[in-house]
Amino acid sequence: MGLNYSVQEKASVSLQQRLNLPDKVNDFYARLDREKTSTPVPPPCDNDPPCLVTKQKRALKRLNINKAAEPNNISPRLLKTWSNQLSSIPTFIFNWSLTTSTIQLCFNQSTFVPVSKKLSREKLNDYRSVAPN
Repeated sequence: MGLNYSVQEKASVSLQQRLNLPDKVNDFYARLDREKTSTPVPPPCDNDPPCLVTKQKRALKRLNINKAAEPNNISPRLLKTWSNQLSSIPTFIFNWSLTTSTIQLCFNQSTFVPVSKKLSREKLNDYRSVAPN
């Protein structure tokens, strides 16, 4: 992870602080992933699933076919064309995730790049996390 420092940065920042910054930023954002000590709240006792196939179908049909494909190289045109057949898959995944109060590992991982909000980079809150993909 490389962070660029501007020429205008304060001279008081030591080399050791600069070298430790990527680890500090990583710890700052990774705190959200740490194990929680409280037990998850059980979902309400509804017989209706919280996520419906019709909602997934509608979301897939709304895709703009002129947009570029995501990093997985699946074109929006393909998703929109096959929305009737594909809509049950995300519905099952979302309902399972909501029922078990767990998140699939592939949805829980992301790569982000810390981008400075201001010229001053004194606090970890001065960075904005941007996901490149």
